[in-house]
Amino acid sequence: MKFKFFFFLLITVIPIDAQQQISNFSYTTSNVVEPSGFIKYNDEILFEAAPTESGRELWHSNENSNNSDLLKDIYSGENSGIVNPLNFSATTMNGYLYFIAKDETSEGEIWRTDGTSSGTIKITNFLNGGFRKLTTVGSFIYFLRKPSEYILQLWKTDGTSEGTVIVKDNMPNWNKPSFEGKLNDTFIFTFQAEGTNNSKVWRSDGTTEGTFPLTPELDGNGSGTGTYENGIGTSAFSQYCEMNGQLYFVTRRYLYVTDGTLANTKIVTNVYQANSNLVRFSDVISVNNKLYLMFFTKQNQLIIWESDGTNANTKQIYYETNPNGEYFVPSKFFYTNNNLHFLGPNQTGTTSLISLNPVNYQSQISYQLVGALEAPSIFVRDLHEADIYFLENNNYFISSPVNTSNYKLRKGFIFNSVNNNFNEDENLVNIMHGFSNNGILYYTKNLQVWKYDLLLSISDFQFENIVIYPNPSTEYFTIKSTDKVKSVSITDMLGKVVLNITTKNDNKIDISKLNSGVYIVKLITDKRIISRKIIKK
Repeated sequence: MKFKFFFFLLITVIPIDAQQQISNFSYTTSNVVEPSGFIKYNDEILFEAAPTESGRELWHSNENSNNSDLLKDIYSGENSGIVNPLNFSATTMNGYLYFIAKDETSEGEIWRTDGTSSGTIKITNFLNGGFRKLTTVGSFIYFLRKPSEYILQLWKTDGTSEGTVIVKDNMPNWNKPSFEGKLNDTFIFTFQAEGTNNSKVWRSDGTTEGTFPLTPELDGNGSGTGTYENGIGTSAFSQYCEMNGQLYFVTRRYLYVTDGTLANTKIVTNVYQANSNLVRFSDVISVNNKLYLMFFTKQNQLIIWESDGTNANTKQIYYETNPNGEYFVPSKFFYTNNNLHFLGPNQTGTTSLISLNPVNYQSQISYQLVGALEAPSIFVRDLHEADIYFLENNNYFISSPVNTSNYKLRKGFIFNSVNNNFNEDENLVNIMHGFSNNGILYYTKNLQVWKYDLLLSISDFQFENIVIYPNPSTEYFTIKSTDKVKSVSITDMLGKVVLNITTKNDNKIDISKLNSGVYIVKLITDKRIISRKIIKK
């Protein structure tokens, strides 16, 4: 496949206010684990941290706050209460966040929080561990528990102790379950049966008789190797994706589909065959009633298939590898402005952001992110892949490993998919565990938690044909736009409107009477609505 090369670079001066440290952890032991597991719950950002005064516990920070607080010390002293990453294991139901934690009396129980310390309570007191993920399906939470090494149980809970019951017991099992998800009102899960290298996909409606396997024993394609979420080993299947009320997944050679019934669980067609070239990493995205299936192989090849769920319209649409098979960093898909975007190889033997048009299958290289890296001996998902998060106004945060000796360390970029511009900032270097919410990045750096406000990240804001400058300002800012500007409003950080005017293009907005601080300017044109933070000095 021929590439069209387009290199763009936009370096901007970043005001220091864009990045703020929101934790002040102290560490006195050598066994230090960085904060991680960021999730959003209501208007809070929750995460796990283990400073000196506690083990790994539940911390939180309000979206509008510049500090962090311990939400609950579940296991007192230097013991850790959080046993599984929050961003993998937790779920919400009926307005509460449910998660797994241990304390002095148990190796793992179901806990619930409403975001307050007093509202963070233990729900069960009889499980004693053996489970690692909670999945909400309808009005119940399902989970798989291993009471012993080779036995698996299916449980469900309505969020109460008495409503936590076993659905099916004594399912012979090896390894960890490789998938726990849902299709409509049905819990779907996959595990490797004892005495075999193969797995089966199961379903459950919450009853014993409604819990049974949908497939015979099948072999995986390798993408479960070294993966926390996808279990262990080549027996794991990959690329589970719901589309049009059906669930698709991939085995070693085939694309399967199911509607949760035996009668309608079947092979769609052949896809990439991993018989001699196992998959290190895979991803899937559904766009316009089509699946796009990515395979990153052990031979450092990147292959993409397209399928509408039929045999006739399933085909390979992309294949590329670096010259001489050099290693590059893969990523998940994201779709914007009628293009698929992902990280892949280039002709210099390094890693670039690639755009693929799903109509004509033409690909373009937009930007080289990182230089040459050595391939890891064992590929671990969420460690050796790049991170991509949506921010706002067509901006995306992309971070990629930059250090072969420590793949956790990342370098971050802000990519605008409309202008095809990249913003680099020296603050976004050697960061870990990125997470985005409402245009704000949260991440770990130097064992502390930081946030990076995209709305403060560019001194003079430019979006397509709209320019707002200067920022920061003492007296006024100017709006220049080829759009027709209908109105401008300014609110403080509490949401109070402090200025509301109808204006015209090329107009100065007087902010001299405003107090010093940070404000939100909302610009309404005949084509778009844009919100941006401004600083009044």
